[in-house]
Amino acid sequence: AKSFVVPSTKEMAIIIADIHVAEATMKEKSSSILAKEQIGGFNYTLKKYGLEKEEFDSAIAYYSAQPAVYQQIYEDVLVILTEKEMS
Repeated sequence: AKSFVVPSTKEMAIIIADIHVAEATMKEKSSSILAKEQIGGFNYTLKKYGLEKEEFDSAIAYYSAQPAVYQQIYEDVLVILTEKEMS
């Protein structure tokens, strides 16, 4: 397995925001949203950043163990999403 570097907090915020956008786009496309399609948006986003699902999960686990840092990531995510909506 390739050695895995945990993305920075800024990168995590961007990735998580992108996943939210991808999943929201999928939901809008069909009201009877298939879980599979949602996973498609999720996997597509991870692939874009060169991450495997396991790597993303371990990054989440890594940051979850640091509540203050994790909180900051989510605050950054909200800022990014708000900016996307306004643009």
